[in-house]
Amino acid sequence: MTSRFQTPPWADPAWLEEVRDWIGVELARSGHEIIGSLERLHERPWSTVYQVPTSAGKLIFKA
Repeated sequence: MTSRFQTPPWADPAWLEEVRDWIGVELARSGHEIIGSLERLHERPWSTVYQVPTSAGKLIFKA
């Protein structure tokens, strides 16, 4: 019998680096930037949520 859930991508530290880079690129398109560390607010096998401090205020990233 196989597990219903596989290891989520956010279990890999490299995933968060890629996400931070992507968020940075998208923010730069509107003239903003990340100004601090991403804070994980929620994590489950099927999703995760991070708060992102930016020059435009706090934003939420959900995967």
